[in-house]
Formats: sequence, C-alpha cells, structure tokens
Amino acid sequence: MHTRRFVSFLVGMWLGGIMLMMWIGSQNQDSVTRILMAQPQKMQQIIFTLTESEKKSLFLYSANEMTRYYSNIWEWAQLALGATILGLLVVARQARQFIVIASIMLLTVIACHFLLAPQLLGLGRTIDFGGPTQFAAERGQFNSMRTLYFAMDTTRLLLAILLTVQLLRRGSDEKRRRRSTKTDEIQYPNYGHVDG
Repeated sequence: MHTRRFVSFLVGMWLGGIMLMMWIGSQNQDSVTRILMAQPQKMQQIIFTLTESEKKSLFLYSANEMTRYYSNIWEWAQLALGATILGLLVVARQARQFIVIASIMLLTVIACHFLLAPQLLGLGRTIDFGGPTQFAAERGQFNSMRTLYFAMDTTRLLLAILLTVQLLRRGSDEKRRRRSTKTDEIQYPNYGHVDG
C-alpha cells in the first residue's frame, strides 16, 4: 500500500512537471512579443542598429534556447522519474496494468529525448534566424516534429492521470476488502469451544 502511495506521489510530480513545462514553453514565446512592445531605453541604445526583424530573431532565439535548455533538463528528470516508478511497481509486484502504463510513459520519454529532441534542436537553431519565407522545408519538418513531440507529451499526461486514478482506486478497493474481511471474522466467530 505504501508503494502505491509513493508511486502516486511521483506520478503527481510528473503530471505537475509536464503542465509546468507546457506553460513555460508558451510563456517563452509570448515573452518575445512583450519585450519587443516595451523595450527599455537602455536596451534600445544597445540594439539600436538592429532592424525590427533582427531584434525579433535575436529575442526569439534567446527564448527558444531557454525552452530547449529547460526541456532537456526536464527530459532527464522524466527519465529518472519513469525508471523509478517502473522499478517500484515491478519490485512491489503491482498489477500488470500499472507496469504497462508506466512502461509506455517511459518509452515516450525515451523517444522524445533520444529521437525527437536532437532533431528539433538542430532544426530549431537553423530556422531561428531565418525570416518567415526562409527555410520553408525545415520549418515544415520542425512543425511536424514539434506536433509529434507535443502529442507524446499529451499522451504521457493522460497516461499519468489514468495511472494515478487506477492506483488510488485500487488502494481504496483494498481498504474496503480488508474492512469487510474483518467484519466477517467478527460476525462468524468460532464457537466450537462452547460445546466442547
């Protein structure tokens, strides 16, 4: 029972991390627009030689680099979380469905980190400084891969919710069974010693 509680806690951390990273990714992109709309005087003096397009590319690159940096750290954290959760479920001989869900979650992280992320990194750095009409093929490939990455993140989020619900529900089912077993023992005691 304690294993399930601890695994539920770890899956909750994983859920929170996924949602936090999705929020950070969107905020980093929005920050470029906010910075360009309200440039401090000092910043205008430093980058006054740049055109608006060049400024946008510079800030977009900076925001994307931050997102890539945080994503890399988060992917390593997810690998550790996934391996820990899966290991705990296997060692504690938990239900097969829990192990299957945790395995799929871990496999999606492995695919994202080792297959998709390196390609997204290379393509992203290529198109960061290109204008809207440049690198059309690379942009198309980048957008497709980013959509796949996001789909895997969303799948992992849904699986984490499913796993948490299953773990908590199984725990409450076992408590109910334990209570009913104790009640049965009290209701049907062995009265054999009375006659003998």
